[in-house]
Amino acid sequence: MKQYPNIDIRGIGLIWGLDFSKFEPDIAAEVQKACYERGLIVERVGRHDSVVKVMPPLNISNHNLRRGIDILRESIASVLTLQEEKVVQKI
Repeated sequence: MKQYPNIDIRGIGLIWGLDFSKFEPDIAAEVQKACYERGLIVERVGRHDSVVKVMPPLNISNHNLRRGIDILRESIASVLTLQEEKVVQKI
């Protein structure tokens, strides 16, 4: 996630949170929706529901974990690309 320095990532073990509070208020909800549309269920938590929580089961296979990470990356990339396009259109 180095390509997105404004996303704060915190966690331990298999419980992780991606904090989108530095973005527009609805970005975390859009990421959650994009993940769901791709087959991954994530929760929003924290102040103003700005944190996307990832908490897979402890017995998850490497294949499924990798696929979940890929879906999360794809979802973030698509949402932030759309966000950038909206900003450019406003200018």
